[in-house]
Amino acid sequence: MGAAKILTTAPADFADRQQKYFSRQLLKELIYNLRLGTFGVAKELPANSAGDTIRFFRPRRAKKGTATSGPRALSESLPPDETEGAPIGYVDIQLKQRGDLSSVSDITRAVDLFDTLQINTKTMAADAALDFDFVCSHAICSSPGVADADGTPNSIPAAQATMFNSNGSFERFAGVANTLNSANDFATLAALSNSNAKFTRAFHIGCVTRLKGVAGKPGVPMINGKYMCGLPPEIMADLRQEATWIASAIYNNNRAAGTLDQWVEFELDGCRFFENQSPFIEQSTGYGIYAPSDTVSDNIYACLYLGAEAFGVPKLSGMRAGSDPKAPSMIILDKADKADPLNQKTTFGWKAFYQAGLLKTNETTDTPRLVVARCKSTFV
Repeated sequence: MGAAKILTTAPADFADRQQKYFSRQLLKELIYNLRLGTFGVAKELPANSAGDTIRFFRPRRAKKGTATSGPRALSESLPPDETEGAPIGYVDIQLKQRGDLSSVSDITRAVDLFDTLQINTKTMAADAALDFDFVCSHAICSSPGVADADGTPNSIPAAQATMFNSNGSFERFAGVANTLNSANDFATLAALSNSNAKFTRAFHIGCVTRLKGVAGKPGVPMINGKYMCGLPPEIMADLRQEATWIASAIYNNNRAAGTLDQWVEFELDGCRFFENQSPFIEQSTGYGIYAPSDTVSDNIYACLYLGAEAFGVPKLSGMRAGSDPKAPSMIILDKADKADPLNQKTTFGWKAFYQAGLLKTNETTDTPRLVVARCKSTFV
């Protein structure tokens, strides 16, 4: 009888003699493409100003004259009645402090294969950046004061106005004739099939036209000569299948409208699209409540058409109450003190004192500087 074969599975104790080799090179982490927060109007509240609220002002828009006020015909040698001065509207935004905290033991730092502190502080900074984008999208789309579907508290207080239930033509719903009742139009959208409620060029043109100004009303100011629109990747996928975009990409080789071999920002109808990977997402049963699902067909996406000064992101000046939310600074405590005399723990975290808010004032002629366009996706 021949000798028994020796394999990695036999004899049984062979497995006890093996160990895994750990690569010291970390694989690249998943990265969000965060853009929304960069379009907010950044203002600083001076430190020690005896308040935590900043007020933004905007004068009334230009108006057509009447027989007795504004531009009108004048009688020779007869001075006209004086026109009332231009009223100035305002909107108040109260700042809130946000942050996160963690720690690592001295033994972990001494024996871990990786630089635990460096990895975790880098990841926490990414958390802060994502949080900033979500605060901005909630300030635009959410039902203020209402928690997300998973129970996460809403960063926008109930007293602060958003586009939720705006009941106007600056909140639009794909495949739905605008009735100026936002809740009803959302319910109608939710009942549509994904193909009937998807993003189309006609829907896009309607949103841009609204920003351009209708019924003789002035248009919303642009950002460097363009309107900007943040689309989730799923909605971008539907748009890239639109016949108009395909024709431009193939026949005209129009790089301003994108090409077939690119997945990049592009322009269409005077609007520049950018990819937004942290969109506001709802479910059919929760208008204004953030509730993303891994099942894409269940989601209703908010696409944001932005003009100049659409929303603000005020922060407190200085670093005492917190750093800039767009570039959070990590606070690392790694020295012995009375609470940790043997320096057994390193604590690290960040904080920011800011808020995001819709810049629509109480002046009667003021209008939103953006359009919230809700739609579904056919992506599966």
